[in-house]
Amino acid sequence: MNAQTTTDNHTTSAADIVIPETRHHPEPASPTGDGSVRPVATPSAAEVGAFFDDLRLLKAACGSKANKHDVAIVLISACIEFGFDTWLQIRGALARLDFNERHVAIVLAKEAGSNPSLHRWWRDEEGRYSLHPELAAIKAAGIEVPALKSRVI
Repeated sequence: MNAQTTTDNHTTSAADIVIPETRHHPEPASPTGDGSVRPVATPSAAEVGAFFDDLRLLKAACGSKANKHDVAIVLISACIEFGFDTWLQIRGALARLDFNERHVAIVLAKEAGSNPSLHRWWRDEEGRYSLHPELAAIKAAGIEVPALKSRVI
């Protein structure tokens, strides 16, 4: 699926992911803290290409019978870790992997929040997503991440 929009006689698509020259992220140790920022290096075109190759492999590793919602969570987490951390970048990346953009938006919203025991990532005031530091550190250590607690509806 390659969704397109037209504005001011210019057609853009999900394949047109724009990565800014410098991105700023809140310090990972304080998702609800003072909002301090640190610059993050912009990946090269080769790194982005390799990342998309890895995303395709990750999607394939999940298997064709895997729940599409769970696969979206895995791929969104990978995008955030790589530095694709805005709604537009994440939506565009998953659209290139044949995910429905509305489904991606639903997953992003549902899994975002300030409580690491209920949410997988959080969104700052600038609209940038970050994995909860506790989950990121556990994953980096190679420890299996248990399922999140059930939500009360």
